[in-house]
Amino acid sequence: MTTATAKTIQIYLPTGEPRGIRIAEITTRIVQAILIPRSDLAQGKLRRELDLPGVYFLFGEAEEEVLC
Repeated sequence: MTTATAKTIQIYLPTGEPRGIRIAEITTRIVQAILIPRSDLAQGKLRRELDLPGVYFLFGEAEEEVLC
C-alpha cells in the first residue's frame, strides 16, 4: 500500500461570497475546478478560465428561467 502525500488546495472566491463562484486548485498542479451556481451562471460565463479547453458538467434541476 502507498502512503498518501500531503497536498494544499487553494480556493479563490472572485466575488468574496463563499456560496458564489469558487475556483479551486491543487497548488502543485495545473488542474482547476470551477464551481458556478446556476444563479451566477451569467456572471460566470465572463470568466477567462472558461475560454480554455476543459470538461464541463451541469448538475441540478433546471430552473424556469433560461440564463444562457
